[in-house]
Amino acid sequence: MGLTDADQRRYLNKLGRENIAQIVVFESLQQRTAVREKLCVVNTHLHSNVLNADVKLWQALKLVEEVKACVASRDLPILLCGDFNSEPTSAVYEFMTNGSVLEDHPEIEQALHNRIPVLPRVQLIGHDLQLSSAMFDALGKEPDFTNFTGTFRGVLDYIFYNSSRVRILATCSIPSEIEMVDACGPGLPCATFPSDHIMLCCDVAIIPSSLGSRQYNFM
Repeated sequence: MGLTDADQRRYLNKLGRENIAQIVVFESLQQRTAVREKLCVVNTHLHSNVLNADVKLWQALKLVEEVKACVASRDLPILLCGDFNSEPTSAVYEFMTNGSVLEDHPEIEQALHNRIPVLPRVQLIGHDLQLSSAMFDALGKEPDFTNFTGTFRGVLDYIFYNSSRVRILATCSIPSEIEMVDACGPGLPCATFPSDHIMLCCDVAIIPSSLGSRQYNFM
């Protein structure tokens, strides 16, 4: 990349965050045909620093690359969920739901001016998994918040799915701001809600390639 030794160390330090992702392929125990039904479930937690939007997008890109490698040529239904630490206006959300990011997205423009670039050219940031947000599709919009604290209230958590193989049947309700304040005061966590994030839960139908559908509860 043409970086000095010092900048290379800064580059590795910037990307060397202790974030995690799990990719698991489940197989049905109830065999109705010669081929067992499978489901790919992904769980992740992306970097949280609001000043490092480029790092979050880089992590999302690498995660999707691993998911694509896992499901390539297998036509697996996908549930990709977790704490993305990214709001619906973010480049991460645009990347996950649109499969690409516009070059004039504010976070992309900001990344171009960073001393230590971590992202590839915007034309190379893409995927073809055809992911949608479960909560958005079920409610017609994202919830008002999934993270509720004394200093921040907004949407950071999502359940993404590939609509060609998964159908959303129902989602759990999200408590209103009044209900949250009545139960917990200015913010989470509290005895009623022991996390600072609200649980997302949905019922889905897994649509096999040509074998009908089967319903599951997922949270």
